[in-house]
Amino acid sequence: MIIFTHRQTCIRKAQALMELTWNDKTSDHIKDMMTQNTTIESPIKLSVGYESFCDTLKLWYRAFPTLSYTENSVATHNGEVIIEWTAKGRQLGEFLDISATGRPIIYSGITNFVFMQDKVIRYSSKVHIQSIISQLIGTSFDARFGQQESNSTEKLFDVIQQLLSTKLTRRQVECLSLSTLNISVKEIASLLTIESSSVQTHLKRAFDLLQISNKKMFMAYITANNTIEVFIRMGLFLRKKN
Repeated sequence: MIIFTHRQTCIRKAQALMELTWNDKTSDHIKDMMTQNTTIESPIKLSVGYESFCDTLKLWYRAFPTLSYTENSVATHNGEVIIEWTAKGRQLGEFLDISATGRPIIYSGITNFVFMQDKVIRYSSKVHIQSIISQLIGTSFDARFGQQESNSTEKLFDVIQQLLSTKLTRRQVECLSLSTLNISVKEIASLLTIESSSVQTHLKRAFDLLQISNKKMFMAYITANNTIEVFIRMGLFLRKKN
């Protein structure tokens, strides 16, 4: 009889979760492997609990139903299981309000697992979301802006102002940028240290200036004029900064 150490057991569970989740595309196992208090850090959403993880998976399954996952390496460090992987597929459904393009994508990521009593209590997946967006909309932010990494909201705001025909206030741009990350008005308010009602006001005024009426129209607008990446980059910068 083979007896596995706790480390080996955690590795096997993490590998099984990734295989079932991304290749078999089933969420039946999630409830058995996570808890209602599991912290979920995904590229598009921060949440708590296995149910929220299942909701996030539905977004990926809908957008990339043919997605396949390949494990590149697995290791442990400070009690965490760390899996490096590559995924590829084709966008056949809406993703971050970008309608299905049919385009193929390939991207890499790192997923960290923290276990307690054989349950995952923290799941953190790091993915270069800009790379995915670039492949979907067929343009590269870095190529268009001289491969210069913008390290401040000042530079990003200036770029957005140059690209848009309509001038928006800094706060309007910040609210719009964070909204591209699919986070709630309440979360945007918390990140910017303002009231939720203020966020709604800034978004409404920005929509009026852009002559659109909702978030979906905004995503279509910035996709059409190739500014989606700079908005997402600013949103990611603001979220990381806070």
